[in-house]
Amino acid sequence: MSALVAGVDGCRGGWVVVSRPVDDPGAAEARLMKSFAEVLALSPAPEIIAVDIPIGLPERGGPGGRACDREARARLGGRQSSVFAVPARAAVMCEDYSQACRVAVGHFRSAKEGVQADISPVSQDPRSRCPDEPRVAGARS
Repeated sequence: MSALVAGVDGCRGGWVVVSRPVDDPGAAEARLMKSFAEVLALSPAPEIIAVDIPIGLPERGGPGGRACDREARARLGGRQSSVFAVPARAAVMCEDYSQACRVAVGHFRSAKEGVQADISPVSQDPRSRCPDEPRVAGARS
């Protein structure tokens, strides 16, 4: 059997995971996991887990977000609104949304409240890492 890969996205019920063997796209399997810890505990474990959530949080947020966010928006053209400015790490780690907005001094308001809960467990996992350059799936050059 070839290596497994998985794509993950946050949703109301937790995390949607679609996994498949690298050499068999037709064998894709979709599941709903209640927590990101469950995603990381998948068995068999995927070699790569691609998560549609910002990781590599900056110490300070600002208008337009990180350089990779600005680059991704430029590559997406008309779909650029799907890339939001990532708040500072301190805002994401807040206990509630209103506190996060105060810490972020307004730069968190463009993101949906639920995203805060999704970013936190992913960014805290030591295996989370950003690619050196943005990769925009589905974007046309």
